[in-house]
Amino acid sequence: EKPKQSSATSEELTPQQMAQVLARLHALPVCGHPLNLYERWQHYIQVANITPTNTLYEKVSELKGHVINSERTFSGGSDADNRSNDSVTGSDIVICHNDLLRAHVLKATATPPLLIDWEYAAIGNRYFDVASCCLINGFTEDESVQLVNTYADEMNICPQRALSQHKLFTAIVEVTNALWCAAMDATANNETHLNENSTH
Repeated sequence: EKPKQSSATSEELTPQQMAQVLARLHALPVCGHPLNLYERWQHYIQVANITPTNTLYEKVSELKGHVINSERTFSGGSDADNRSNDSVTGSDIVICHNDLLRAHVLKATATPPLLIDWEYAAIGNRYFDVASCCLINGFTEDESVQLVNTYADEMNICPQRALSQHKLFTAIVEVTNALWCAAMDATANNETHLNENSTH
């Protein structure tokens, strides 16, 4: 999804409050369609006609394994056994909003929190949602760390693992946004050419 920046005001939710919203959302026992992020990447690459010589394609190749692994769950072994490593645990796969601007939170203290604009929602990796939230809200590095630490505390997750995963997924979200923008630009250019041709 396309990154959007929001201007900070004193009335906006803090990173810690956004972390609490994410935690309550991710704790919901909701089933739904999977994000299938790498399939989306492949679709964007095809639409944008991104070739192997493109630097964006190189970034995709570097992160491909992480993206595919990010949506895998495994059987055997408890979450506690895997909290301190980079394995994807079953509990990492949750309901994600994937476009959690502060403006999309109508009531943060509600249980579940009252949110709008669910068009990108899907079952996916919790850290994609966390990293996306930090990026689209324009949080600084320090604010992002505050959010991740609060989220880890709320979810009883190892903070070091959460921060490590957040760093990885920040790169994944940035590539996702770049691919999305490239695909949208290609689509707009194609429509412009079609319109120009139809007038001749």
